[in-house]
Amino acid sequence: MGVRCVAILGVLALALAAPVVAQTEERVVKMVTPLTPKLRAIARTYYLNDPETIKDFPDREQRLAAIDTLEGAFADLDDDGQPEAFLRESGLINDCGTQGCWVMVLKKDRRSWHVLGAFMDKNNEFSVVPQKKGGFHLIKTYYDPHYDEAFVKWDGKQFISDDEANNFRDLSGR
Repeated sequence: MGVRCVAILGVLALALAAPVVAQTEERVVKMVTPLTPKLRAIARTYYLNDPETIKDFPDREQRLAAIDTLEGAFADLDDDGQPEAFLRESGLINDCGTQGCWVMVLKKDRRSWHVLGAFMDKNNEFSVVPQKKGGFHLIKTYYDPHYDEAFVKWDGKQFISDDEANNFRDLSGR
């Protein structure tokens, strides 16, 4: 192995060993559509065999087409360097209304993605704020017709809202 390769590997090793810098400012997370290939793969893995999605779209091709209409984004919520995935159900399920659409929060655990919770969002963006609860950053979202903000926090099992008026899905058994 040449000196150049050793130097490159050394720099790479240092970069990978460096601690992840904690977030100090609010970050705006904007949903994208069409989904990136990675978000599309996550969405298809999660929704393709989901009973609610199958009920709404019994035909597999229609289900795949509906899944591909989702909006998505990545953002690191726990400063571990591995971003969580967000899938906004804007085109998949007809649950969008005056309060907004459901946004699913998924985290990668080794090789698979699992649901951390879901929240309503009025816009196609939300913010991740520096404050943490239970090791995860709070999420600032807008969900009602008056665009009042709500904070979504980790309760040790799932993401929930500080505002009890907001209706959040209980996905702990899913």
